[in-house]
Amino acid sequence: MNDAVARSARITRRTLGVTALAALGWGAAETWPRWAFWQSGAGTTVAALADLPQAPALKALGARVLAASPATRAMLEAQLGPRLAEGGYDAAVARDNASGDLVAVDGWLVAQTTTLASAWLASAG
Repeated sequence: MNDAVARSARITRRTLGVTALAALGWGAAETWPRWAFWQSGAGTTVAALADLPQAPALKALGARVLAASPATRAMLEAQLGPRLAEGGYDAAVARDNASGDLVAVDGWLVAQTTTLASAWLASAG
């Protein structure tokens, strides 16, 4: 026969162990950067910009950007491609904001990557 006290201690130890692992997992999930799970390379190419949720708004902004300074599609791709290759659109915009690489559009300061992406989307037609 099993000793009831030993059995109870074993169950308690296992329960506390599972609870501790669950708490550690929950803490890790809360502190891990959330964008790493959903980004998965989205927007790392120029062609992927059309799939972004904010593409229609970027296209409207691009019409204003192109009206102020017309640029060719190839020139925009040459400037935008290397920016997007280093982590995608969101990462490039964050780098621009951190470094102060901003452009004035209608009195608003906008990240350089945003203006390039919007102009590229608007030049698509």
